Amino acid sequence: MQIRSNRTDIAVSIAKRIVGALPVVGALAAEVIGTFIPNQRIDRIENLLLRLDQKLASVGTEDWKNKFQSPEFIDLLEDGMVQGSRALSDERRDYLASLLKNSLTQSDLDHFQQKRLLGLLSELNDIEVLLLQLFSLSGMLRQSFMNKHAEVLTPPRVVPSSPPEEIDRGAVYDSYKNHLVQLGLIRPKRKAELPEFGEEPGMVRSHRYEATDLGRLLLRYIG
Repeated sequence: MQIRSNRTDIAVSIAKRIVGALPVVGALAAEVIGTFIPNQRIDRIENLLLRLDQKLASVGTEDWKNKFQSPEFIDLLEDGMVQGSRALSDERRDYLASLLKNSLTQSDLDHFQQKRLLGLLSELNDIEVLLLQLFSLSGMLRQSFMNKHAEVLTPPRVVPSSPPEEIDRGAVYDSYKNHLVQLGLIRPKRKAELPEFGEEPGMVRSHRYEATDLGRLLLRYIG
């Protein structure tokens, strides 16, 4: 009973803070914040809602407001806030806000499909999201993206004489790609589709994968 009371107090505290601060979704969000909030990550949730508020303010129509209070969107919002409470980066909270905004303003997917995309995002770390973006590009755009994020996306060059720590880093990097393949977000390219360039630093093996339709859909929803 005490735990439930504490969580209710947290929810009330969040509601009071966001109602006045978020002009577009503040009052609506306050109505659907329940007692489920884990780990009392109030600041992160507030930041997520602020980003959602800003994105919805630029939509230009308020047709989404009735949908905001639907059981289906409330279900998505709860899951999104749980993920937001654990998000360590601004980029991750922005992905979540974009996905929630697009779930309100686009009608191409039903609730279960939108929930699937939210679940897929929860399974990816930030480097895997960057890799998915990389594999959705081609040619100079891919090279430019790789150069921009070279610090985290450049794979280790592992050879038989590599030190153990380099081999370990290579194994972890490969696990990122394997995970994206397992989730159906990227796939190996057919040999005939491989571009004509060598494995230069910054492009090692990255051209051998491409985003699937599901991968591109997820990228579109997270902005």
